[in-house]
Amino acid sequence: MEHLRINHSSGYIDLYVDAFFPCPLQKARKVFRLINQWCSCEERQDLMKYLLERAKIYEARIEADTRLLQHSLMPRMEEREMLQDIQRSRRLLRRLKRNMEYLEVG
Repeated sequence: MEHLRINHSSGYIDLYVDAFFPCPLQKARKVFRLINQWCSCEERQDLMKYLLERAKIYEARIEADTRLLQHSLMPRMEEREMLQDIQRSRRLLRRLKRNMEYLEVG
């Protein structure tokens, strides 16, 4: 899913999904209120599928980086960078899961 078009009463919003999600909670509340009100069930299901796929990617990245970190003899700087990447991926995964809680599918 590349973008989502939300047609509402006063116009439309083109939401570029890759760039927007995962988003902070405050933005999520606003955009999901519009999505749940103005998008079809099929569009919401497609968005949920996309978010689930993205979550799997983050989980795989965290697992792979953690495994690599445990079984590798790398310099201290590279180890620190790897830890920062893992923490960033975990943060984005948590944000993405919170975003999915606001999406009404059904």
